[in-house]
This record gives sequence, C-alpha cells and structure tokens, in this order.
Amino acid sequence: MSHYAKIVDNVVTEVIAADQNFIDLHCEGTWVQTSYNTSGGVHYGQDGEPDSGIALRKNYAQIGHVYDIGRDAFRDPQPYPSWTLDENTCYWEPPVPKPDFYVFHGRFVWDEETASWVKEYHPQPFNSWSWNEGTEMWEAPVPHPDEGVHTWDEEAGEWVEVE
Repeated sequence: MSHYAKIVDNVVTEVIAADQNFIDLHCEGTWVQTSYNTSGGVHYGQDGEPDSGIALRKNYAQIGHVYDIGRDAFRDPQPYPSWTLDENTCYWEPPVPKPDFYVFHGRFVWDEETASWVKEYHPQPFNSWSWNEGTEMWEAPVPHPDEGVHTWDEEAGEWVEVE
C-alpha cells in the first residue's frame, strides 16, 4: 500500500494510504504518490538510516505543503521572503544559520525585519519575579520549596502547597 496526496491549486489538502487501483477508481481530482520514508531528498529504511531506496518527491507530503510541479517535489510554503529553497532537499534555508541551542542556551526565532535569529524569552509569569541572566530563567523572590508540589501565590508573595 502506498500513500497519496490530494493536490488542489498546488497545495496538499489530504493524504491517504491506498492502492493505485483505489485512487484510479474512487478518487476524484489530482492525486500524487508520496513516501513517508523520504525526507530532504533522502530515502530512509525501517531502521531510520539512509538507504538506497528511491527518494520520492524530496519529502513526505503533509496537509498544507506545496506540491512544486516543476521540481516534482513536496515542500513547505516559503516561511519568510528572505529564505531560499535548497534544491537538493526542498527545505527552506535562512540567510543566516540558526544558533546552536546547546551553545547559546535558548530557543531562537527568526526576525524577518532584522534578518537575524533572536532569542525568545518566556514572558514574565508574575510581576514579582525577576530575570536571572545566569540561568536565563524567571525566578520567584522566594526559593521554591524542595519537598511537595507548590504553586506561586502572587498576592501573598509565597509558594502555597497543593494538596
């Protein structure tokens, strides 16, 4: 059994597992075969390792993906105007590589206006909490108790045990 993507105006609207005969007899519209073993132009085996299988249409089709007829490939819609499509993988590439999470300790999001990656900080959970530059985390004014489950009571300015 294979997988097929329904294409409407070059956009994937449905993905099903079916035999070619079922597609031919029961499915209206344009259906294009896809393979869940294909990602980035590489075919992967049952063990998750690249193998010599056929990398069908660069990527496995997903709802909302674009079917690029000229490349005969499935890809995401372009996320930002400054990003370019890698012809080998059909993945969008930013003009600046994303910082390594483990080196820079944080989650980064793309800022198209500055064409750069910016560190994403979680919003301040309570007005009394302060940002610790060393840990890059919000901290309560009172340390969290070591034992039990607690929730922060902003009005009382203390941790309250949850029963």
